[in-house]
Amino acid sequence: MEPLISEARRRFAQGTAPGRVFAELALFADPREVAVAVCVALGIARAEAERSVGAPEQNPEFWDLAGYARLSPLEAAHEIGGLLEGVGVFKTPNSR
Repeated sequence: MEPLISEARRRFAQGTAPGRVFAELALFADPREVAVAVCVALGIARAEAERSVGAPEQNPEFWDLAGYARLSPLEAAHEIGGLLEGVGVFKTPNSR
C-alpha cells in the first residue's frame, strides 16, 4: 500500500486529479487498494478511506476492470475513478 500512496502523492504534486490518479494506478494494482491509497494520499485517514471504499467482499464486480463488457480496462478505470470522485470518496475532510 505504501508504494501506491507514495505514487499517488507524486502524481498529486504534478497536479493530477484524484479520479485520474486512480485510473492510472488501478491498471497495475488492485483497484480497491488504489482507491484507499488515493484517499490516504489526499490526507483522509485510512480507516475512513476503508469505510468509504467498502469492504473487499462488497461488490467485487465493481472493482473488476475486465468485467465491464463495453469498456476496455483503461476506460473502466477512468469511469470508476470519475464515479468515486463524483460521489465524494476522494473529498478530504476539509473540503466536505
